[in-house]
Amino acid sequence: MTDRFQKLPDGSILDTKTHLEWFVVEQSLNYDTLRSSEEGWPKQGAGKPWRVPTIAELKGLVTPKRSADGYFIDPLFHFHTSLAEAWTCDETGVMVRLLNFRTGKETTCSTSPTAHNDLFVVREASPS
Repeated sequence: MTDRFQKLPDGSILDTKTHLEWFVVEQSLNYDTLRSSEEGWPKQGAGKPWRVPTIAELKGLVTPKRSADGYFIDPLFHFHTSLAEAWTCDETGVMVRLLNFRTGKETTCSTSPTAHNDLFVVREASPS
């Protein structure tokens, strides 16, 4: 779509506008697993720690037009569930805020163990 996002050799994606580095975890997860395990997350390396993004950070990835693959996000990002909803760290009680990249809109989901969604992790990019 644009040169805003660059795929890095380790598989992460650099957002040159926000200077955030993103990684799409290779499996869908329920919220309990997300909070208790970093399975599937990239190796830490020398950069800042990886973390679950906020809703505001995910909203910053939404594109104004739907891409050819049907999502409101750059095609460098991919999904493991047909819902194309990504977890955030923003929770209230038993509900968590998600971003649905099929609609480009925020939604909520129960923290129930049966709810599986995609996970992007994010960190501040290391200075080049």
